[in-house]
Formats: sequence, C-alpha cells, structure tokens
Amino acid sequence: MGGLVSDSATRDVIGKINERFEAGESIAEMAALQREFKIFSSEHGLHRSWQLLNIKASDPAERPRWHHWTDRYLRTLPSDLEGVNGHDRLVKAFQENLESPNPLPMFYKHHLDSDDHRVLVTRGHAALHSTAEHIVISVPIIPVR
Repeated sequence: MGGLVSDSATRDVIGKINERFEAGESIAEMAALQREFKIFSSEHGLHRSWQLLNIKASDPAERPRWHHWTDRYLRTLPSDLEGVNGHDRLVKAFQENLESPNPLPMFYKHHLDSDDHRVLVTRGHAALHSTAEHIVISVPIIPVR
C-alpha cells in the first residue's frame, strides 16, 4: 500500500479478508459471530476486530505497519459518506452488512488514489469466477515509484 506496507503483506492480508467474508458458510459464520460478539462496532478499532479474526500479516515485522495503516492512516482518508472517514466507513460497512437480515459476501480491494481519493463501498460482482452479489470495499492507494 504505497510505502506504508509491503506488497507481499498487502496480498497476504487482503487474501485473508476476502476468504473470511466469502459467500457461503464463511459469511454466515461471520454474521453469527457479529450478532453474538459485536466484532465490528464504533467501540472497536478495525485493526483489533481483524486481529480477533486472526486477520494479520503473516510476517511479524509487517504487523505494526498494518496497525498504523489500519487505525491511523485510514482515518485520514475521506469516504463515500459525507463526514465519515475511511476507517469508520469500513467498520460501518462490515457492521451493517453482518447485522442485516441477509448479509452479502464481502470483497476487499484497492483502487488508485488518482482515480478516487475516497474509501468506497458499493454492491456488485467481486470476481469473475463468482456470480454472487457482494459488498465491495475499495480503498485508495498511491503506488510507490
């Protein structure tokens, strides 16, 4: 994610997020855990919520960078909701979806900051191999040159 987190740690964590919230049993389990434990809420930082789910960089050296990126840097980004920063938008998206009557699978990705500086949450098809509608979360990045 630019110069803040390594490419390999980024791929690693994104893979874990997308696996944990994929269609089928995974999203059903996450919805049940959210109902019981309120993993995603305004009372918890996103980093701690992901830690609880064992979503973290495999490389211990990258974990502090992810913590900084998740709980500090994301708070500096605007989102597609007026007055809501990127961090809080992600928490809100996870919470609202998982607490909805029919939670959708969720897909996390990145887009170029030059295309849109905001954290975006939309509905659509996440991958070519899936026909399921997803909540698609996209976070802007600035590539390192």
